[in-house]
Amino acid sequence: MHHYQVVLTQMRSGKSDRQIAKLGVMGRCKCGELRLLALAHGWLSGPLPEPHELHEKLAVSARPAVASAVEGHRDRVVAWVEDGVFTTTIYAALKREGFAGSYSAVRRFVQKLPRALNPTVPLDFAPGVSCQLDFGAGPAVIEGGRRIKTWVFVAVLSYSRLLYAELVRDQSVATWLGCHRRTFEFFGGFPAQVRIDNAKCAITKACATDPLVQRAYAEFAMELGFRIDPCIPHTPEHKGQVERGVGYVKKSFFPTRTIDSIEAGNRELLRWCREEAGERIHGTTREKPNARFERERALLIELPLRWPELCTYTQAKVHRDCHIQVASALYSVPWQHIGQTLSVKLGERLVEIYNSGHAVIAAHLKTARGTRRTDPLHLPESAQAFFSRDRAALGKAAAAIGAHCLALMQQLLGDRVVDRLRAAQGVIRLADKHGAKALDAACERALAFGCSDYKTVKGILKNGVSGLNEAFDFEPPGDAYQGRSRFSPTHH
Repeated sequence: MHHYQVVLTQMRSGKSDRQIAKLGVMGRCKCGELRLLALAHGWLSGPLPEPHELHEKLAVSARPAVASAVEGHRDRVVAWVEDGVFTTTIYAALKREGFAGSYSAVRRFVQKLPRALNPTVPLDFAPGVSCQLDFGAGPAVIEGGRRIKTWVFVAVLSYSRLLYAELVRDQSVATWLGCHRRTFEFFGGFPAQVRIDNAKCAITKACATDPLVQRAYAEFAMELGFRIDPCIPHTPEHKGQVERGVGYVKKSFFPTRTIDSIEAGNRELLRWCREEAGERIHGTTREKPNARFERERALLIELPLRWPELCTYTQAKVHRDCHIQVASALYSVPWQHIGQTLSVKLGERLVEIYNSGHAVIAAHLKTARGTRRTDPLHLPESAQAFFSRDRAALGKAAAAIGAHCLALMQQLLGDRVVDRLRAAQGVIRLADKHGAKALDAACERALAFGCSDYKTVKGILKNGVSGLNEAFDFEPPGDAYQGRSRFSPTHH
């Protein structure tokens, strides 16, 4: 009502409606209407009327409002607006039903509807109490001739507004935990509470009251000593500081820079966070984040002497070959678990496999994709026995039995045409039934006849071992043929 009092003051000074209109406060027509009302109530002399008195008199003298063309559809339009339907959609629906009014009429009607009040309360945090984390879409990067989609991880300390950002290739659990570690190293400590969104790498089941945290993330937080504070689903405003931080990085850093690789981009991002983002005057605190951080640094929790191992948990089924497949690599488990689905902890160096009772049943050093790790003790006894009888083991076993057995074993394994590993294994097994002494004597007899096969040794032992050490040398008869045989090879 102040501008009405200004116009009345100008009228009292004797200025015409045209002169008052040139001041830009009120038009000539409206100024004329106000002059008539002022003459009727005596406002051109005496004390100026109070604002509330002006409001009451002007409201009474106002022109009657023209009924909107949308008034006949009020109930449905109100219901649509409450459901969040767009004004353009409402107008199109009314047009299909024969509505003759304009879109402007619908828009004006919707704007005048009473709106439900939704007040917000900004939260202030003491130094060292809270930090907000989130992912945002990053720029595409060309690596190795291939276009790679990236994400930008952003962390903001709630008190100082100091910002850390990093480009990553994915939003996996391992990446999420690695970003935490590098963020805390950048800050030189970590706060007591971390506020996050409901990303799958952090929260497996989003819920307003009972969110389910990823097991690896929960163990990481428990070992370091900070609390996880997930936002209510679909309420990004509950972590508005990092939401604004993501927008700030995307609008202030990326537009003026060419990112050749993720590694080069992260080096430049780290410098930018320290020298530019940290030295700007923040719009809310009206201080530089670096200067404000100096008051917060000492209140952060100290970094651990040894970081927890970054890991992920998954499940895998045990196949008939006694192995599970995790991250495109194979790891053995005890054969009794074939067909079961087991929990697997995939760490930076170690892979641990748990049974249904959460007990570790196998552990392996992590191996590369496409390779396997096998513990012989995880195989069935028959398989263990088979693999234990390799060439080196057979040689040692034959030497323990006797020199003749070793000589026969060398001939068996030295065959350059046929692999006689199973025959050699069979010879060694004969010692279990007939004893080492008898087997060595049988091997001596077989070698004397120039036979170094399994069936000969087995037959000798079956027919009896008496007289096995008799000499086999004999004098050929005097008239024995001593010449060259008919089919003897001719040497030129």
